[in-house]
Amino acid sequence: MLQVEQYNNTYRLTFQGTHKFNVYNAKEVENELMEYVKKPSARVTLNLNGVDFIDSSAFESLLRVLRNAKINNTEFQLANISKEAMELIKLMQLENVFSIKSNN
Repeated sequence: MLQVEQYNNTYRLTFQGTHKFNVYNAKEVENELMEYVKKPSARVTLNLNGVDFIDSSAFESLLRVLRNAKINNTEFQLANISKEAMELIKLMQLENVFSIKSNN
């Protein structure tokens, strides 16, 4: 589901083969992300390039990942968020909860 690029203790995960992050793939994405945020002091970026839809299940998964990242002193951020997905993030008032990288 996610393609991983690694540079030392920095991980960049990018969606492959879908433009939706929803109930059908949220748990799988969460499990993959958890592998990386559980590594102490890692830097993990979820690249949302090409993802134009995120549902509540996906947001729940992202919040669980973020909670685990904080517990493990891991940096977790979202990058390359589409206009449509950013509107959903703002609608749910999560723009200040997640670390969002505007370009990369």
